Amino acid sequence: MRKQLSKLFLALAILPIISQPVFAHVIWVVRGDARGEYEILYGHPEEDKPEPYDSIKFQEATAYNSYGFPQPLEVRREFEGVTLVSPGNVAVITAVNNNGYFIVKDNEYTNVFRPDALAANNENTEISHTYKYTKSFFQPTGLITQPFGMKMEIVPLQDPFDVGAGGSLRVQVLFEGKPVPEATVEYEGKEFPTSDRGIATITLTQQDVQIIEAEYRVPSTDDPATDEISHAASLAIQK
Repeated sequence: MRKQLSKLFLALAILPIISQPVFAHVIWVVRGDARGEYEILYGHPEEDKPEPYDSIKFQEATAYNSYGFPQPLEVRREFEGVTLVSPGNVAVITAVNNNGYFIVKDNEYTNVFRPDALAANNENTEISHTYKYTKSFFQPTGLITQPFGMKMEIVPLQDPFDVGAGGSLRVQVLFEGKPVPEATVEYEGKEFPTSDRGIATITLTQQDVQIIEAEYRVPSTDDPATDEISHAASLAIQK
């Protein structure tokens, strides 16, 4: 009964963005050491200590030039991460990781495969299936204020390349193309509430890579191995 009530409250919640002091991990993309290389990083950006991750979690990535045309993109799955390589003029890369199933107990998350999650899912155990999304920009483009049609994304409402340290950047959180009402986003470890249209105003600091995060959880309706689906998105600007 407790689990059913939890699902009901989750389904009716108006504030689905998690407002804990520590947000979920996110992914973001940065330029690599070699020309044309890009690294998909994972962790808490504000800690500036990316964590290794199993490259099997990588799902897909697409590179675009400043005109919105897809660019060639080679995916190199490594032991603890993913490197992307493109000879093209890359303005933005989108990427998705399927982070798998987590057993949640006493605020601790244990990553397991689906059969283990299915076996463990009962009245006394909470399971979360998590996905990570990023849009990472490397140069100005007219596309920057447009939605990319990702499952979840953060859309700048002005060109962040024109906003310096101390300036304000307005962003909108979208899930399945629709605004997330009264969401909360995170930047540099601080949370920023949004309007009923999912819009937040963030004061930027002096950073080489600006990274804004948001998280959204929905009840699972068709997967008996999990109670909820957790979506975590990032918007990264590398100037």
